[in-house]
Amino acid sequence: MGQAVSGLWRQLFGSGDYKIVMVGLDNAGKTTTLYHLHMGETVKTQPTIGSNVEQVKVDALNFEVWDLGGQVSLRLSWAAYYASTDAVIVVIDSTDRARMGIARQELANILASPQLAGACILLMSVINKDENKTFGATFRTPVDDSKGTPHILEHSVLCGSDKYPIKEPFVELMKGSLNTFLNAFTYPDRTCYPVASANLRDFYNLVDVYLDSVLHPNCVSDPQIFAQEGWHYELEGEAEPLTLKGVVFNEMKGVYSSPDSVNARVTQAALHPDSTYAKDSGGDPEAIPTLTFDGFKASCAVSGEGLKEGLQWIARHIKAQNTSIFPSLPSLT
Repeated sequence: MGQAVSGLWRQLFGSGDYKIVMVGLDNAGKTTTLYHLHMGETVKTQPTIGSNVEQVKVDALNFEVWDLGGQVSLRLSWAAYYASTDAVIVVIDSTDRARMGIARQELANILASPQLAGACILLMSVINKDENKTFGATFRTPVDDSKGTPHILEHSVLCGSDKYPIKEPFVELMKGSLNTFLNAFTYPDRTCYPVASANLRDFYNLVDVYLDSVLHPNCVSDPQIFAQEGWHYELEGEAEPLTLKGVVFNEMKGVYSSPDSVNARVTQAALHPDSTYAKDSGGDPEAIPTLTFDGFKASCAVSGEGLKEGLQWIARHIKAQNTSIFPSLPSLT
């Protein structure tokens, strides 16, 4: 984790001296995070009473990092440390579900603080004590028809990439990795590719495969993948009629055979007409065969509002507005 944070800080700050305040509820992992940054290793600690400060050096960067106690009686004193603060790191233990609402309110208070407005940078780091290391790539994929383009794309990008040019890397990961979660989901307005593993090396391997899949998929140049995952005609015998087949096509035929599913889709369309929610991003079996390979390629997430463009947008806004977005990091344990 230390290397990931150090690399991001170098990009955001360049060089100089900076004051950082680290806050969060008691026992959230602030002190553990601080010493992981300071010493490069995980140290068993006790909840901070009052405050704790360490100097953290990253190349030409010098950080004065204040770790503030998170007990109820100490949270009102956080604001006393905000003067001349360059960044705030908010540490949240995502396994502490019972106090998630309290953590959310404290974050809202921080964002509303006038002392942290203007030139101040807010770095939000969601770090947890869960043994699972998690990653997710999510793309905005609103639709204006029911051809199922995002759903077919979700399947297709996991059918080989530049770095991993095998037919079904997803299947190989299911069989050969130590993953604790491996999947992809298509929603009415977004498509998500989440992975998780309790083993750090395995986690990084999974992330590498997933990132190469969503950024450099073979499906943009191989129409066979589109035909396999989307739709194609199949002839089972000389005397048999042509039939429509395809992984997504067959899946959605099953969905549309459920009265409850159809009722839910019709209701959603009635509640949100003239929007992406009035269409079926998963694909209507009657509309899926109207999607062409050229139309499919044009919607792939490697262009338009894909991850590369999202990162470029972030970079522009960091420079223009002195604002940053801090990624979720693996567990420290």
